[in-house]
Amino acid sequence: MASDKWAVLIGIDYYHHPDGPDHKDSTPQYDISGQNIGYPSLDGCVNDILEIEKYLLTTICVPSDHITKLLAPVPGSKHHAKTHGNKILHPTYLNIVKALEDIHRYANKGDFVYIHYSGHGARSTTIFTGLKDVGREDLDECLVPCDITNGGQYLRDLEMGALLQDLADKELILTVVLDCCHSGGAVRGDQVMPAGKVRTIPSIHKSEPSCEKPKNLDKVMALGRKDSWLKSPKGFVLLAACRERQFARECEDGPNTYGVLTYYLLRCLQYSNVDISSEYIFNNVLSAVHNHYSDQTPHFLGDLDRFFFSRENRSRMYALSVRKVIIDQRKESNDWCVVLNGHSLNGVQIGSEYDILPFGFDLSPKIGGYKILGRVKVARTDSSGSIATFIPGIEILGEEIHEGCLAVLHELPLDQHTTVHFDAPNKQAKIDFAELWHDHQGDATWLQLVDGKKPGDFIVSVTNGDIFEINPGHDILSATMKHCLGPLMAKHMKASLPRLIKRLQHAARFKMTKELGSNRVSQPRLADIQIVPAEGSVSNIEKDGIYWQVAHGDRYRITVSNCSPFTLALTILNCDPELRVARIFPREEKYCVLDADSPLFSETFESCYPTEPSGLYNAAQAGLPILEVIKVFVSKFGDFSHPQDLDTLQLMSLQEFENPSRRGIGAETAGSDNLAAVLNGLDTRRRAKHVPSENEEMSTWQVVDFPLRVIPPGP
Repeated sequence: MASDKWAVLIGIDYYHHPDGPDHKDSTPQYDISGQNIGYPSLDGCVNDILEIEKYLLTTICVPSDHITKLLAPVPGSKHHAKTHGNKILHPTYLNIVKALEDIHRYANKGDFVYIHYSGHGARSTTIFTGLKDVGREDLDECLVPCDITNGGQYLRDLEMGALLQDLADKELILTVVLDCCHSGGAVRGDQVMPAGKVRTIPSIHKSEPSCEKPKNLDKVMALGRKDSWLKSPKGFVLLAACRERQFARECEDGPNTYGVLTYYLLRCLQYSNVDISSEYIFNNVLSAVHNHYSDQTPHFLGDLDRFFFSRENRSRMYALSVRKVIIDQRKESNDWCVVLNGHSLNGVQIGSEYDILPFGFDLSPKIGGYKILGRVKVARTDSSGSIATFIPGIEILGEEIHEGCLAVLHELPLDQHTTVHFDAPNKQAKIDFAELWHDHQGDATWLQLVDGKKPGDFIVSVTNGDIFEINPGHDILSATMKHCLGPLMAKHMKASLPRLIKRLQHAARFKMTKELGSNRVSQPRLADIQIVPAEGSVSNIEKDGIYWQVAHGDRYRITVSNCSPFTLALTILNCDPELRVARIFPREEKYCVLDADSPLFSETFESCYPTEPSGLYNAAQAGLPILEVIKVFVSKFGDFSHPQDLDTLQLMSLQEFENPSRRGIGAETAGSDNLAAVLNGLDTRRRAKHVPSENEEMSTWQVVDFPLRVIPPGP
């Protein structure tokens, strides 16, 4: 049976009962200090919904009778005149809940569901006593229905989470957009509200638990002490307007007003086809919003690989994107430039060349032969990105270059190439190798073949068994890889060399990431970062020369203390012995935010020694050390320092790269829309495993490495 499509669209400009402000059922709401809470009207929420509805009808082809639209326009507005007397549902608490329950009732497994909310966000003292930690999080994050002062109540996070989880459990394909302050009350009392309208109620509402129980209280209680649906979405993707302690703004476009998130989401969709990953949409929207509102950071949770409007997944391939385009047709092209959304923290180097590709371009196939919109060279990098100018002599399709276009590395500066020396067994072999190397463009992008007068980063030799062997002058290409990869026969050089080049390119990328920032000291230091034994750990973590020794199955903690007056973004990567680079914290998001006044941050990890048959297991059995490097990155967050996105550094293992059937992410997971399940499935291949806790200026980023040697389990 063919899948169907559904939508629930909620837009609330007017926060009074539809019959008027003097309705007899008026029920004022009070904050924790006893003051009456005001719910000011907004201007752009109904506009958001009407424009989103057009897109869903004309592009996504959602049947009109499958769209439930709940609107509250301001009385006297043009939208009020159009909707007055029509069969338009008002976004009351009961109507919103019923609309979501109806989707669960009528939609079938595999159907696509899109939910969009534009309106106020707020916080309230929790009514779910015992389900939330006492302290700062003992509050409910809420959406604010239009009848909040006329007999209605907040739609709270755990209640909404239960409604959405019901849809996900039915195996519906769910996309949720919240254009509001999803943690609106997380605004500090001393913060100054920005100019213009924002979609937040700063006051913390005082709940009356006896009369504000949700309809689905039993289901909410069944969720137990699980994370808020905003923090740990299962089975759906969610795009929110901003992070904690930020404001969701409204903006004007001519005579019309829209939510900033919805406005740039719609602009992004205009440039793309339907089959586009959530990651591309998020990156594009994030860049566009930051270009105009540096203090509003859109927030994404869920599977970045999943298409935004379907269940399909794209292969995980990483690239930078264009954050800003500076093209003036009145000026010469040598004055044109773009700003890329990466800098030295992402491995971007001055002099590197990038191909600009269309927005939404599928990186899975080979790029050669496809339309390239232009080629740029990085001229300068700083914490806001990298400025790159167009290279003369290459056609520039300026009208097609816009925010969100991809930027794929074409060439590194020559002095940054990883050098390769072939230790040839004879003169003819050296000549044949060099000819085939250049025929297969071995010197492109990452590598440079050298003659041996100076030592190469990698030395390729031929064993007595006539097999190519890669011998680095360091531990980048671990000896364990010999047990994980198939042999490449030197006597079949013509067939083997393309695979050898790919191995070397992969190793060069791994080398770049592993060494990134290793010798760099931030002045002044942004954070104090330490590794310590976890509570209950059997053995201590001891440093033996370069490496910290950890026993198999033992737990250790990474602690981070913010030493700066800035908000910081934190990401932890693992460079493992299979030449894989993986983000191991945070799990669903690209970074974790540490406020300047945050207490000591701590996350627990578990060391894993290979104990099941595999190439790495065979290497371990041969007595080879299992070595990995945990890299902890922190960078300034907010203002003009854009949040770090280190996913461009991630690499699948070399074995997965050479054997697609072994890949953990890609075609095999196309049917999966539960990101946590995918990541859990990969944990057995990661040597460092995150254990959830129970309870380009030198000063813009900092990285600390923890090289680990994993000790095998005892007999």
